[in-house]
Amino acid sequence: MSEQVRNIDLEIEEAKSAISLMEAVERLSKNRDFKRVIENGFFRDEASRVALLKADFQMSGENHQKVLNNRLTGIGECHQYLCNITTLGLMAQKALNEAEDVRDEVLAEELLAE
Repeated sequence: MSEQVRNIDLEIEEAKSAISLMEAVERLSKNRDFKRVIENGFFRDEASRVALLKADFQMSGENHQKVLNNRLTGIGECHQYLCNITTLGLMAQKALNEAEDVRDEVLAEELLAE
């Protein structure tokens, strides 16, 4: 097996790993408890609660505002992380198909060259 095929095999394994992670996120998003605790409880309810606290007079101090901003950022980063996994997984599906096609072509060329 040539170096080119080994490199393609590595690409295929990386793509499969990204796809597997995306599928895990998809399974989570269908889970009733995940929806209740994370999607509704954290991404929606907690984000709303923290946003409302930012306008609360008792939370107007610089330190309080910094903590609240950090909480909102954390919620957004967590949500974005899950979205990125899905985006990368979709890209990996396309890359996997292409890499498998290229691998087949390279192997066919190597057989003809022998």
